[in-house]
Order: sequence, then C-alpha cells, then structure tokens
Amino acid sequence: VYKRQGATCFPRVNPHPPAAPTHAMISAAWSRTPFTKPTLIIQPPGGRTLIRVPTYLQAVFPEPGYGPGDIHTVTLLGHRVQIRPRLATYRYHFGDGTPPLTTTSPGGPYPDGDITHTYPTPGTVTLSIDADYTGDYAIDGGPWQPIGDTITITGTRHRLDILTAHTRLVPP
Repeated sequence: VYKRQGATCFPRVNPHPPAAPTHAMISAAWSRTPFTKPTLIIQPPGGRTLIRVPTYLQAVFPEPGYGPGDIHTVTLLGHRVQIRPRLATYRYHFGDGTPPLTTTSPGGPYPDGDITHTYPTPGTVTLSIDADYTGDYAIDGGPWQPIGDTITITGTRHRLDILTAHTRLVPP
C-alpha cells in the first residue's frame, strides 16, 4: 500500500495524448490567417503618367498581417501549429482593358524594374494587384509540409491619370 507523501517530480501520464490537428483544421486556420495586402509603388509617382511612356510597377507589402516568409502561430488541439505563407504569383491589373499580367516577379523601380505598362491613350484608370499565396505548416516544430490550398489576396487600388504632353520649341 502506497501513501501519498506530497508533491512528486513524476509528471502525470496521459494514456490518451491529444490528437494531432487534421488537415481540414489546418486548412481552416490557414484561411483565417490575417494576410498582408499587396500594394503598388508606381513610377512616375504622383498618380500621373504620360501616354506612350512606360509606367513602372512594384509590389510591396506595407499593410499589417502575414506575408511571404512570415510565420503565423496558432494552437489547435493543444498543438503549436506554424503557418508560413509563400507567394505563388502576382496578378497586375492595368485598368485599361488589357488582360492582367500573372507573374512571380514583384517588379521594381525605374530603370531596372521588369513590370511596365505603356498606355496608348489618355484617360483615368484604376490599377490593382492581387497576390496568390500557397503555404506550409509545421506541427510542434516538426518538418514543414505543404498546405495544398491557394488563397488570393486582393490588394489596394490606385487611380492613375494618363496625360498627353505637347512639345514646343520656344525662343531662347
């Protein structure tokens, strides 16, 4: 017969440890992740450009939230689940009726940026960008595994005035 003698250093043994989160639970947590929204840096700046002159676009993530490479941690069934978004593609919408450009490039500033658009006529357009995220997850510090889902995050919209410039020679 054993008598209880007070506190012990032996942990309680649970014959039924908590079940691991299911893929459906992880997928649901993934869909609730507060992702950061992409936005555009547009050159020339100031919301104005000229017809027949390339406009340079660059995707950035200044909004709060989780973006490519960040790790969002949640607890599911007592397990620590890390969710890591990965950028799959960007979709640039130029606002002038041309099809969106889908690419893995974030673009860049003048003169080396690889995402440009030239507007043939004057007017006002609304540009925007979408980001498609895929991701990985790890349970309790284990190996990273693909989530298998893709989420599209709609970015901010930007007004752009396309202007016409007229050149004139003036006497000195």
